[in-house]
Amino acid sequence: MKYYVFTYYDGKGHGGRSYHLAASKDEALKRLRRRLHQRYPFCKFRIDLENVMPAN
Repeated sequence: MKYYVFTYYDGKGHGGRSYHLAASKDEALKRLRRRLHQRYPFCKFRIDLENVMPAN
């Protein structure tokens, strides 16, 4: 398991950084997209993988 750090932005100024503990990048990205869709259902985000850190 690793920590995947993503940054996300949209055209309205919403954005931030999100940390997800997951087994793969795809799983972490799926969790982030699900969370963003729940919060902002009509916004499209640009998502970038910022860093991958090992979990202790």
